[in-house]
Amino acid sequence: MNDPVLLPGAHGKRWIMLYSAFPNNAIKPSACNPEANPIDCLEIERHAVRWLTSSDQGNTWEDQGVLLSFPDGVWSSGALVMKDEIWVYYIDGTFPVSRSKIRRQRVNKQTIRPIAPRKRVRHPGNGLSNVDMRRHRRHIYLSGDRNRASEGFVYRSSGGLHFHSATCWPVPILSSAGIKLLGPNLATITPLQILTG
Repeated sequence: MNDPVLLPGAHGKRWIMLYSAFPNNAIKPSACNPEANPIDCLEIERHAVRWLTSSDQGNTWEDQGVLLSFPDGVWSSGALVMKDEIWVYYIDGTFPVSRSKIRRQRVNKQTIRPIAPRKRVRHPGNGLSNVDMRRHRRHIYLSGDRNRASEGFVYRSSGGLHFHSATCWPVPILSSAGIKLLGPNLATITPLQILTG
């Protein structure tokens, strides 16, 4: 389990957790240098987004299976509740990671089933990973980091498919020892919070 995302379910009666899932043997050591970049060693095309539900405020969770799986891989999801839909943003398994693309899949909030073809998300640059999403007023914000850059990036969109550099972001991105830190839902996290919870 990796990249968990918590969302309120239909009518607020249950919680939904999306996460990246991949087999324990999804490693291809012949195609990578684990000391230079261990993420390039993963067979990303074997990743999927699975989902769990909880009806007791997160005390117990029930596995609901695979939500999204495509031949090119699905991982590092972020999501937004948009009225009766959940918009799931994820990174495809294009290798190397620096050439990966972000896609959006609309999902029915009641049935938790895809309801439209997936769409490619456009944003400045390439190779964005560790995707996170947030709505703030009229805009949708996409954040992530670039492979080997140790930097966080935030982009803004009005419709959720075409993102541009955010000229103003309501939560600043922190830098600690040259590393940019962003937490869940684009909240900043300090190194002390990482160590102490």
